[in-house]
Amino acid sequence: MTGVCAVVEWGYHVAADLGAWELRDGFIRARIVRADPFRLRQAPLWFTVDNSASGKPPFQRLFVDATIAGGYLTGRLGPRKQA
Repeated sequence: MTGVCAVVEWGYHVAADLGAWELRDGFIRARIVRADPFRLRQAPLWFTVDNSASGKPPFQRLFVDATIAGGYLTGRLGPRKQA
């Protein structure tokens, strides 16, 4: 699965704005547009993709093991966010 933008959230804070991203075998790799290193060290973090244009709820999954290297954020996705 791929996309053009997403965010990583910590509570109501944005920990990172992401550009193009790719999900492969439960792992995310995304280009960083803007990131707050302090917030990215907090927990829980949520990887969120806005699906409102298609009339669907957001895609939200727990984001663990966040790592920044070379302008990219990588990490593993866990279970989805419960309402």
